[in-house]
Amino acid sequence: MSTVSTITITREQLYERVWSEPATKVALAFGLSSVAVKKMCRRMNVPTPSRGYWARLAAGQKVSKVLLPEKGKDSAAMESKQIDAEANTQRREALQKGLPPPISISSGNNRLELPATLQISRLHPRSCAFHDRLMIGKAEQNGIVRLNSSEFPLVHVSKATAERTARVLHVIYSELESRGVELRPVKFNHETHLGFAHGPDTVGIVIEESIESIRRKPTLEELRRPSREWNLESMQATGLLRISLRERIDDWSTNNKFRRNEGPNRPIEELLHEIVERIWSFFVTRAERREEEKIAKEARAKAEAERRAEEEKQRQLEAERKALAGKLHQEIARQERHRKKLESLAVTRVENLLRAAEWWRLQQLTFDYVDACKRQWQGTTAKSKPLSEAQEKWLAWAHTEIQAMALGTSGYPGGERDGMLDTSTIPVGGPYPEERELPLPPTFWPPKKFFDELQKSAPKKEQTAPKEPPKESSPPPPVYRESQFPFWLMHRNRR
Repeated sequence: MSTVSTITITREQLYERVWSEPATKVALAFGLSSVAVKKMCRRMNVPTPSRGYWARLAAGQKVSKVLLPEKGKDSAAMESKQIDAEANTQRREALQKGLPPPISISSGNNRLELPATLQISRLHPRSCAFHDRLMIGKAEQNGIVRLNSSEFPLVHVSKATAERTARVLHVIYSELESRGVELRPVKFNHETHLGFAHGPDTVGIVIEESIESIRRKPTLEELRRPSREWNLESMQATGLLRISLRERIDDWSTNNKFRRNEGPNRPIEELLHEIVERIWSFFVTRAERREEEKIAKEARAKAEAERRAEEEKQRQLEAERKALAGKLHQEIARQERHRKKLESLAVTRVENLLRAAEWWRLQQLTFDYVDACKRQWQGTTAKSKPLSEAQEKWLAWAHTEIQAMALGTSGYPGGERDGMLDTSTIPVGGPYPEERELPLPPTFWPPKKFFDELQKSAPKKEQTAPKEPPKESSPPPPVYRESQFPFWLMHRNRR
C-alpha cells in the first residue's frame, strides 16, 4: 500500500486489512504501532484475529474468521477514520531519533542474551553498584536480601543470585538507555526506587527470587522428642526470578498487572526481551496517546473558537436586528405623531369655523335684541320718547359687549392658516403651519377632554369597605350541652 499524506479508511477496509495480514504490517503501513491499530479496531467495532491465528494459519491448520458485525443505529462505533500515515511515521521517527535499534536482539528468537563472560566490574555502573551493595547486605532467614534505597530498583534476591541479577539489570539498563530511556528514582506507593523514565512517563521494576518450601527427614535427636516439636520445613531461595513492572498511568493510578516468572518454558533471555519491549511499548503508547490528546484538544479548542465566533456573529446579527426594529418603531411612532398632528390641525380648523359662525350668530342676535329694546323704549309713535339715563347706560354697555364678541373672531378667516389643510405639502416631523384656537362660545358645550381633566383634578373620596356585622358565636357541641356523668366519683376510693 502506497503511503499518502492522508487516507480515509472505513470499517470494511480496516476489517479486510487486519484479517489479510498481521497487525504489525498494518501498523507499519499506517505509521502507527500495533497497539494503536488494535485500539482503532476496538473503537470502530472491528474484530481482530486472536493470539496465535497467524501461526496456526502458517502451519496449515484450519482457522475461523470472525464476521464483521453490522453497525446498529444506536451504536457509537465510528464509520471511518482519517489517518495521516506520513505524519504518524514522522512522529514515531522523532521519538526514536538518534536511538539505534537494540543490537543484542536476535530477530528470529526474540531473546536478549546475558553477558555471562563479562566481568562484574565491566557491567553497567548501576548494576555493579547494585551487586556490591547486595553482597554486603543482611540476609533474612530464607537467604533473601532486601534493598530499600532510591539508588537501586526494588530487588529481593539471595546473595547466590546477586551476580545473575546484576547481569539481568545490565541488559535491561543497556537496552533501554540505547533507546533514550533515562534511569532515575521513581515513586510508587510511598516508596522511591530506581526506575525508568521517558519524558513525563515512568515505569518501576521489581525483581524477586522465588522461594520454595523444603521438608527434610527428622534426625535421630528429633526422633527422641515428640513430633509436635519437630521443625522439618524451611524456606529456601530457588534461583528463579520473577520480574514485575509498575506502569504509572496517571498521577493517581498505577498498572501493576504485568508480571512474568522465569521457568523451564520461559528462559530468562526471552523474559528479558519481553520486559524491554513492554517498557518501550508503554512509553511509545503513552507518547502517541498524548499526541492524540493534543490533537483532540486542538480540535476541541478550534471547535470552541468556531462556536464562540458563531455566537458572536449571532449576537451581532441580533443587535443589528434590534437596532433596525428600534429604528422601525421610531419611524412608525414618528409617522403616527405626524398623522395625529395633521388630524389635530384639520379638526381645529373645522372647530374654529364653527366657533366663528356661532360668535357671528350670537353677535347678530344680540344686536337685534338690543335694537329691539331701544325701539321699545322710544315707542312706536311718530314722536319718539327720550331715553332715560339708565337706559342710555345699558345700551352703551350692550354695544360694548357686542363689540367684544367681534374681537374674539377678529382676523378670522386669515387665509392659509384658516383654510383647507393641504397635507401633501407638510413633511413628516414639520415644520407645521401656525395653529390658533378661537374662544369657545358660551352656547357650545366644552369638549370631552375638559370633563376628563376636571374629573381627574377633583379630590378623590376614600372608599371605605362596609363593616361586616359581627358573627354570632357558634353554639357548643351537643355533647357539652347536657350534663355529664361524674365518672371520677367511681375511682375516688382507689389508690
